[in-house]
Amino acid sequence: MTSEELKTSDYYNGFLRKYDAIWSACIGFSNDDDEWCLVMERGDAGGFYTDREQADLVRFGAYLDRAAQLARQLAYANATGMLDAFAALGCASFLLDHAGCVIRHNAQAERLLGNGLMLARGRLRCDRAPDSLALGQLTAALGRSAAAPPVVVHRLSKRPLVIQGIPLAGLASAIFSPATAILLISDTDLRPPPTAMETTQQMFGLTVMESTVLSLLEQEVPLPAVAEVIGMSYETARSHLKRILSKTRTTRQAELLSLLARIQRAPT
Repeated sequence: MTSEELKTSDYYNGFLRKYDAIWSACIGFSNDDDEWCLVMERGDAGGFYTDREQADLVRFGAYLDRAAQLARQLAYANATGMLDAFAALGCASFLLDHAGCVIRHNAQAERLLGNGLMLARGRLRCDRAPDSLALGQLTAALGRSAAAPPVVVHRLSKRPLVIQGIPLAGLASAIFSPATAILLISDTDLRPPPTAMETTQQMFGLTVMESTVLSLLEQEVPLPAVAEVIGMSYETARSHLKRILSKTRTTRQAELLSLLARIQRAPT
């Protein structure tokens, strides 16, 4: 476009002239997933981009390609490191991209595929259509970095799964990162391992027998069955429970189990 054509252009007169942004140059670059465009504009003082300047910009585009690729690799490594951390904690997790598609998952998440969840064309689906709809709404909200309630995924012959979404922040969510969010899945059918008996003995001064009773209670074994497993009367088992409650400064079995759950969640 010539200078004379610019002067008769509505776009020039209505916008470009106001900001003295007449001449533009665009540099295209990409990483493995996305294409980007860096736009530079200048006014009449700078004039038209010469052939030499255009050649320089083309060479500069190659450096932008490498920078975008490096930034993507660093951000992806940071995000996948989170998956490994959740795996070490025994938590199933899926890494999502900007479109809500799964780009990676850990071993615990793999065991849930076909066990309440399925992966179709990169997207998570549930056995029940309403649950799939709710999960889609959750992933859509995460794509907007918006808060969303957890999703309960019902299963035919097992207790439900609970899915919580966490938007990524920092390096893991940088502009060139392919990842935007992590889904954490809690399987309510799984029981965590009981608190180590050595831990309860050291923390509360329990005897070996008391810590054994407590370990069985933590595994949802009813007190009468605890007495039968250990080989004692029900009254003796009740006496042990009373001493455990006293030493842990709790008043009810439910409060006692809640205390153990907090101990399990405490960082080590």
